[in-house]
Amino acid sequence: MIHIGISAGHGGTNRGTSGGGLYEPDLTLDVACKSAAMASWSSVYRPVLIRQGDMHLTHAERAGIAKRAWCKAVVEIHFNFSSDPTMDGGQLFYRRDDKAGRALGVEIMSRTGRDYGTWASDFRYKGDIAFPGVLAITEAYADKGISCALVELAFLSCAGDIQWLKRPGAIDKLALAIYSGCEAWARGEGGDGV
Repeated sequence: MIHIGISAGHGGTNRGTSGGGLYEPDLTLDVACKSAAMASWSSVYRPVLIRQGDMHLTHAERAGIAKRAWCKAVVEIHFNFSSDPTMDGGQLFYRRDDKAGRALGVEIMSRTGRDYGTWASDFRYKGDIAFPGVLAITEAYADKGISCALVELAFLSCAGDIQWLKRPGAIDKLALAIYSGCEAWARGEGGDGV
């Protein structure tokens, strides 16, 4: 059985972003826990919660937890913020050389029912964009031989995304997208090796 890490971004002293009364570390943990609960009966993969409470974990600590749990891949769950309040939807980030991470992320994001963009996280050459954090996260897992899909599920700076997130069932829908995306990835080519 394949082990897939479900990593709720931020937590503890690392508060991430917020908007409309919603806080990133709370949202990511809610989505991660619900997704892991849905997957608890999966015959294809075992979910491994990387962050299980309101605590700060470094990128290296998260990758270490995933490595000790024999994870082949990790889904890093985040919510985004932009100075442009019209930016909405989701984003997928992965290392350019991580085909399994990309495939896992596409399986997840295609199930959210939301528009999303996809970027390979070779951001060393884009110093004007705030992507060094994404690179640090994906590299921490790569250093342990683990694939990573970093999913930004919505913008907490966009009134439309905030309104959508506050709808009944929205968080469950995101959790289901992660669960079913991981299930599909584990059943398909992702299960053949990273």
